[in-house]
Amino acid sequence: MSQHPALRTCILSQGSEILDGSIQNTNARWLSTYFAGSQYTIAEHITIGDDREHLIATYRRLSSEYDVIISTGGLGPTDDDLTTESIADAFDCPLFEDPTALRELEAHYARRQRIMPDNTRKMVLLPKGAEYIDNPLGSACGYRLNVETCSIYVFPGVPTELYAMIPLAFPNLTHLSSPIIFATFGIAESHIIHKLRDINLPPHAFHATRRGNWLTMYPPAETREQLITEVSNHIGEYLFDIGTTKRSLIDVVAEELWSRNEMIATAESCTAGKLSSWFTSISGSSGYYQEGAIVYSNEAKHKYCGVSTELINTQGAVCKQVAVDLARGIQQRSGAAWGMGITGIAGPGGGSPEKPVGTVHIAVHGHGQSHHAHCKFNGTRDQITDQACGKVVFMLLKAIQDQPQS
Repeated sequence: MSQHPALRTCILSQGSEILDGSIQNTNARWLSTYFAGSQYTIAEHITIGDDREHLIATYRRLSSEYDVIISTGGLGPTDDDLTTESIADAFDCPLFEDPTALRELEAHYARRQRIMPDNTRKMVLLPKGAEYIDNPLGSACGYRLNVETCSIYVFPGVPTELYAMIPLAFPNLTHLSSPIIFATFGIAESHIIHKLRDINLPPHAFHATRRGNWLTMYPPAETREQLITEVSNHIGEYLFDIGTTKRSLIDVVAEELWSRNEMIATAESCTAGKLSSWFTSISGSSGYYQEGAIVYSNEAKHKYCGVSTELINTQGAVCKQVAVDLARGIQQRSGAAWGMGITGIAGPGGGSPEKPVGTVHIAVHGHGQSHHAHCKFNGTRDQITDQACGKVVFMLLKAIQDQPQS
């Protein structure tokens, strides 16, 4: 610990296109994840538009409050790329043409057999005292500038370039504690905290989506196993993964299917292919995904999955037995080990007092057994179908885990 003291760190994102919503600031989240648990303690995110005076004042303020500033964006050749000029003015550092930056920029264009535009020479002007940071993927270099007790790291805003440059700029990054990531489904953040209220939790953070809720903790090494046991005892029924890296529900299910050499097939009514899209979003999904059917009409439910037309006429297309028959029918049709069925009312129209919008029946069938859930979801059409897909995937995972491996 004494070799790597904690460094108060701020992430500064520059660009009016972030503030007006034109682009999403994924860099700040990625950087926080990358440095989590390290000696660089992220204490603040701040976003500044293309305003020179505001940038100058912000760099001055942050340099007096933080040990490290990680700045992204504003390094291009256009007039609204103001980061370097603002830093030079903020700390009275004259700009100079860095020979390494110029050489690498010329090589960048030469490799692409393109003429280097004159305005790009702006990108090789660095504040006096700056240390060059290579950009192996793009044209704008980065740099480090020490200002009194603060180190300012400056990077372009293009995510792929930033991701490649950070390891070059921080080669001695040390994670003081490894994370434990508890991945859950079907329980809200507030309920997790309530269930874990009797546990002395270490520093932690949440990432909640309709596809899962990831609780990341940074415990001391000596308490890791005890923490895993305690958390599992309290919220085990909602857990789908525990590890040091964040994995999606689909990632975990795919690994289970690969390990068992089993295939799945899907029959979707209200989700209309979203479930199959989730499953096939992973490279190598042909190793576990057999086939899928979008069975929106009642005729399609009968034709592809053998659902009884009499059943639909008497009970309606949205009911337990239709979901079970969809799952069983697609499993038998495909020959896959597992079949999954979804039928429901995603809205915004089509509901009734007996079956309001958000009513969804889901089912999983495999190894001679059927599993069913009658769900009532809230939200938009997209939110309802997301929740339906997540629920049936989670149900599949639990069914797989309950089935002994042959």
